[in-house]
Amino acid sequence: MSEIPKVLPLAAVAPSPESVRAPQLSYNKLGQAAAKHAAFELQRQTQFFDSEPDSLDEEASAKQLALQYMLQTADRLNTTDTPDSKQLWSDRFTQATSEIFGTPDAELAKQVGESTGALLVQKARAQGVDSQLIDNFTQLAENYQLNLNDSEQGLELFKDAASEIRKVFLERYKSVYDALDIDEQGERITASQLADKFEQGFAALAKDHDEEWSQWRVERTDGKNTISAFPAQRKISIGMDRSSVSPIEAKGLFTHEVLVHCMRGFNGSRLSKELGTGLAGYLDSEEGLGVFAEYAVTGKVPSKIMNRYTDISLALGDIDGVPKTRQQIMEFASARALLENAVSESKQSHEDVLQDVAPYVNRIYRGSLGNEYIGVFTKDIAYLQGFIDIGQYIQQQLAAGQSAEQLLDMLLEAKINPTDQRHLDVIARAKASASV
Repeated sequence: MSEIPKVLPLAAVAPSPESVRAPQLSYNKLGQAAAKHAAFELQRQTQFFDSEPDSLDEEASAKQLALQYMLQTADRLNTTDTPDSKQLWSDRFTQATSEIFGTPDAELAKQVGESTGALLVQKARAQGVDSQLIDNFTQLAENYQLNLNDSEQGLELFKDAASEIRKVFLERYKSVYDALDIDEQGERITASQLADKFEQGFAALAKDHDEEWSQWRVERTDGKNTISAFPAQRKISIGMDRSSVSPIEAKGLFTHEVLVHCMRGFNGSRLSKELGTGLAGYLDSEEGLGVFAEYAVTGKVPSKIMNRYTDISLALGDIDGVPKTRQQIMEFASARALLENAVSESKQSHEDVLQDVAPYVNRIYRGSLGNEYIGVFTKDIAYLQGFIDIGQYIQQQLAAGQSAEQLLDMLLEAKINPTDQRHLDVIARAKASASV
């Protein structure tokens, strides 16, 4: 039997560069990927049915089948002709992504949208920001049943737990953060400069922590605006189309991408391949820990993490009962982004702010047509949901008497979900085998 290729859908559902700001999204790799993986459906089914019930192998096999089906629904949506068929496959695509990645809790999404939005408006008014910017955002929020008049209720941000984790990061990686040379920098950092700083960070990790970090490289990728870690290839890709970031954002990004994602892959690969790439069901914890570490070091949960959770809920129609088109979310996100920029200490140009909104919104609709036939890709709820789950876990472990140093060691030793006993059993067996 030939080897079954792993379904990795993100490249397939990445919109083509020419469609990023077009009325309809298109995809260069989707059809080819859907056909490639459909050829292995029977083998994936056999693999699933041969798995032990309730095992990680069964969960991983089920997810591969689900991801294959998701790609097929996306391909059908993008190749069908009739309105009824487009609506059918849009609905099935949304259902498929929701079953794989979950859906936002509508009450939480509303709470997040209202609390963050109300605080933003209060700050804007206190700073005397142009009233037109404030009115544009508040009117759109009101239209979508987000009440920005009361900011009393907010998320529990685990401040004490984050403070303990912050101390460990800053003490353990002091030479690395010093090598980044960020704290005293006042100007925004371009994508190219960010890549330089990541290289400086890897060099410091190799010098002061483990020489094997010298094998890692930073890949500068034209035509993309994302940062992606590839532990198996020992590289991190930084899109050169990224807009500039503030120094504190750069510090948070390095913590999130390198000291969490790369570190977990680096440590886990020493125990087993699967612990370096991630056990089934690890994703929410992986992204949640990255966000928590970013929050611990910078003191701020990235606004895009909370915004995306609310925006995905709005797109699905969970808050006001009316699903939203890509253009509607684009309008809402643009109004919010312009207001956020107006109150920021490190401002971007009006053009750069709007330049960032399209790829941000496209992440919510990737795989779909991005027009009136609404198809929603729900994967990005993992960041906030994972942050809350990991925050609660860290808080509980610290309250139970575990030291922050020991806790961080455990969280960074592999790509696992620490709240899943099956994951803990796998890593315990791997460590026992390695010590023999």
